[in-house]
Amino acid sequence: MPVEMSSPVLDMRDVWLSLRRMPVLEGVNLQLAKGDFLAIIGPNGGGKSVLLNVVLGLLTPDRGVVKVFGMSPKKARGRVAYVPQYPRFDPTFPIRVIDVVLMGRLKGGLMGGRCSEEDCQRAHAALAEMGLADAVNKQIGRLSGGQLQRVLIARALAVDARFLILDEPTASLDPQIAGNLYERLKESSNEMTVIVVSHDIGVISHHVKTVACMNRRLHYHRSKEITEEMVEATYGCPVDFMVHRHTHRVLSDHHGEGAGLARKSEAARGGDGGTEVVSDPEGEGH
Repeated sequence: MPVEMSSPVLDMRDVWLSLRRMPVLEGVNLQLAKGDFLAIIGPNGGGKSVLLNVVLGLLTPDRGVVKVFGMSPKKARGRVAYVPQYPRFDPTFPIRVIDVVLMGRLKGGLMGGRCSEEDCQRAHAALAEMGLADAVNKQIGRLSGGQLQRVLIARALAVDARFLILDEPTASLDPQIAGNLYERLKESSNEMTVIVVSHDIGVISHHVKTVACMNRRLHYHRSKEITEEMVEATYGCPVDFMVHRHTHRVLSDHHGEGAGLARKSEAARGGDGGTEVVSDPEGEGH
């Protein structure tokens, strides 16, 4: 049955999930329409990556409803592109960079799929956009971590998917490339829906349309504003909160259990003041 045009791209209602008997998602509700560009922030171990895996159909919730384009996540996979935080692959496998990107455009799978001239053009254009035009024929295992991440982003962009999901896509990228990527995603979100998990609030707040806070429960109000109540509910500790232009900053030196805000970072004298959000480098996943 065709999906109604008014149907949301993503519809999650009262989603619960436990892993190894530990609650990971609790009563998550989230609806996204075409053109939404959502950033999800939260402490390490707060369930952000697990939430993405549920949307992708890689994990099945204990209860609740998840629909992507009005169908189950597994049936909708062909319409969704995904960039993982930690890619897993055999670095000795003899495959070139261009072939990795082209894999995203194969229609019939590895055995029966063929790449058209348009496929090749889109793959080369995506690699050029990621600054990898000179690396098209390199074996994938010869790339640095940052280069590999850019290849995976290029593959996702080349797919022309209607729904793009990225998990910490800029963790290995330099600031200029990261900024260019977010600007590209902002432009692309006019035609598709984008979710990005990130700790780069100072950067992404200039580009995304809405922000959600995640720590087992999702706090989301269809706005770029991050309220004091959202932050306290997410990080589990009282904070002083203020906003400079579009940059969200948390003023706290809290070390309680589960807090993703580990320490203060003094702003440079003569700058816009305040202290910035700092994620816990010792956290375990998302």
